[in-house]
Amino acid sequence: MFLSHKSLFYLVAVVLISTIGIVSLMAWNAPRVKNPAAPEKVQADEPCWFQKGEEVIKNSSTLAAQAKLRTDRETTGYPSKMSLKDAVALFNSEEKCIPFRGTLPPLTEEEIVAAIVAGPTYGTEASWRAQKPTLWSIAVNKELPPGSLLTAESGACAYDTELGKEVCVEGQRIYLFLGLDKNPRAGTPLKPEQVFLIRANYLRPKKTE
Repeated sequence: MFLSHKSLFYLVAVVLISTIGIVSLMAWNAPRVKNPAAPEKVQADEPCWFQKGEEVIKNSSTLAAQAKLRTDRETTGYPSKMSLKDAVALFNSEEKCIPFRGTLPPLTEEEIVAAIVAGPTYGTEASWRAQKPTLWSIAVNKELPPGSLLTAESGACAYDTELGKEVCVEGQRIYLFLGLDKNPRAGTPLKPEQVFLIRANYLRPKKTE
């Protein structure tokens, strides 16, 4: 069956974020400490603490504990109910630390509600039916259930049958994941009904080898 480019982007993105998401969480995206004798000091309340090197975090019991909580959250979602306001604030504070994505407009509660009301951009009617009760509850009550998670990625890739090669773009895709407490991001693909796309901005092509 022929899939459109949009569908291919969706399928590739779902597999990518679910199978390697937990691995990328442990890649701290920062250089190692050059002088082990004088480790960098990072305050626990520093917004971008999670972008520091792994050794820096290990040198602080407080940061190490925070890192475990963050990894758990990114794997199994929020451990308890969270207001949409607080979840958006947390999401935006971390997005500011990500190169390129941090320069883009922040997510708002209104954008999430609007995306829910507008309905799914990708997926099937069956997955939308499975999602709809939870999503409508979020829109009405402004509260996210345990196991849900706001997350983002920087772009997507798809194989173009006409060009005969993979085409990649840079941008920002914001998702609302559902049911991670029952089917976590731990190396297995998420079910289609667990993924709801809120924003997809493809801003520029990405050069590939």
